[in-house]
Amino acid sequence: MFKLARIFRKLSSRFGQTVLADDEERPEGRVKSTLPRSYLKSDGQSGRTVYKKGGLGHRALIFLSGFLWLNVGVYLLTIGIYLVLSNATSSYTSTHFSLFSLFPQGDSPEQHSLIIIFSMLFLGYLKYRFVLRKTVEKQLHRIRSLPNPAPWKRLFGRKYYLLILTMIFLGISLRLLPIAAETRGGIDLIIGAALVSGALHYFRQTLIFYVQGSNIQ
Repeated sequence: MFKLARIFRKLSSRFGQTVLADDEERPEGRVKSTLPRSYLKSDGQSGRTVYKKGGLGHRALIFLSGFLWLNVGVYLLTIGIYLVLSNATSSYTSTHFSLFSLFPQGDSPEQHSLIIIFSMLFLGYLKYRFVLRKTVEKQLHRIRSLPNPAPWKRLFGRKYYLLILTMIFLGISLRLLPIAAETRGGIDLIIGAALVSGALHYFRQTLIFYVQGSNIQ
């Protein structure tokens, strides 16, 4: 967590800029800013409110979201591949449900491991395509609705943190279920592949943002 905080501060100092608050440009009257008071200041001359330096622009926030998804996804993929490969020979006689029990014991365990890994990766892509892609699109819409720049602490909403806690709870619950280790590894592969696919979606939008030089439509 401390390393992530240092990364956020570096990104803030690099991408931060001072801009007039959006509500100052509206002639119909002042509108209360959506940013906390600690993030606003007066320019000292005209009395208008400007954003302090150190915020992250939309492009940086989108990239940061993808960076977090990629790290978690790669971590789960690493664990999943290890669990599948390291339990290839012992899982045929396991008393718990095992993915290797779907194959005849006479064939090569290594070949079965590769089939399981690639099958789980494909299922992970389907999970992204039909489930997590909607989550990514909602997060992109939320980022574009924030002031530009905005504090990195506002990157994720409460529902997003609730989703993360739910996934952590499910991960802990899997350890208590009567399933073999490589079966848990297969589930990790599905989730990891879905997160990496979502991260690539974030990175594509970051590239589009950079090429267009304006807000993503």
